[in-house]
Amino acid sequence: MEIQFIAGIHGSGKTTHCKSISSIDVPHFSCSQIIKDCKKLNPTREKIASNVDSNQPSLINFINNEIKEDAIILDGHFCLFTKDYQIHEIEDSVFEAMPIKSITLITASPFVIVQRLSSRDCINHPIEKIEALQVRERERAESLSLLLGVPLSIIDTTNF
Repeated sequence: MEIQFIAGIHGSGKTTHCKSISSIDVPHFSCSQIIKDCKKLNPTREKIASNVDSNQPSLINFINNEIKEDAIILDGHFCLFTKDYQIHEIEDSVFEAMPIKSITLITASPFVIVQRLSSRDCINHPIEKIEALQVRERERAESLSLLLGVPLSIIDTTNF
């Protein structure tokens, strides 16, 4: 199996982009939805991470043992907020355990992201926190691209 990993912070436009490029032959999966389904978690609009490290084995197990397609599009994050707005980086080993063949980072203006999250999820994050999270997500995308030896492309969805 080959994974095209689509990364970006909440509200950047990952899901919209994934829907536009997925097909019957190359389906789209969401890391957060896989984790919620595997761990039988209740859906929430909250965009705060809890138990991030303990959730990852369920994700890896599902991807490596349950998905039968030759290629998939997988959207997820390299970093998440904790409850006190600290940035939590998902460990490199999680991504090393997946057959990632390319990374696409979805970005947008922090102002636009704040607007999207407010209108979509009724959540109002401080713009400076969104900006810091997006900067860290980009740094992680760049470093994981090098670590995994896979290409990185960046798409800005500010005007989409």
